[in-house]
Amino acid sequence: MNFFSTSNLDIKMMYISNYGKGEAWMNDLFGETRFFANHRAKKYIRSPHYDDIIQESYLGLWSAIKSFDYNKNFDFYRWAQWNISSKIRNFLYENKRHCIVVLDSKESFSIEYQDETQSRNVFFKQLLKTNHILNKKESKIVFDIFIAEKTLSEVGRELLMSPEGVRKIKNKAILKLKNCI
Repeated sequence: MNFFSTSNLDIKMMYISNYGKGEAWMNDLFGETRFFANHRAKKYIRSPHYDDIIQESYLGLWSAIKSFDYNKNFDFYRWAQWNISSKIRNFLYENKRHCIVVLDSKESFSIEYQDETQSRNVFFKQLLKTNHILNKKESKIVFDIFIAEKTLSEVGRELLMSPEGVRKIKNKAILKLKNCI
């Protein structure tokens, strides 16, 4: 059990005593609970975006402070944890969407983060250029599904296969690509 310098009861009393007095006291509460946001972000310390994750955790803490309802008999720290984790998770999801792996050679690769205008197709095109990862059928299926945006049935008709067979090969190829990276 964690023992914080400011307990949930202290925080509830702060909300009760400062009701209707503006937001200046919330800055003090933020300063007292800032360690909690730092602690939640600490597990991402090896991330190249650690500073951004800390900022997102602070935004989550501020959101928790602004939206906490002391009348609901709910722990502030649990509410803060949910808000902070939600902000970090959303940031990581958005960042992952714009991550492109660039294959430098057969053995090495680098990760580049692109803006929203960059298409996910670049990733697949670069991976499919390297013939040592996927065989011809897997490359065709991955290309048709992700780049040409064909359905499993359409790809199956071209290859004289069932949609289920195409799906299995697609999943196997994706696993190969993930293991490669």
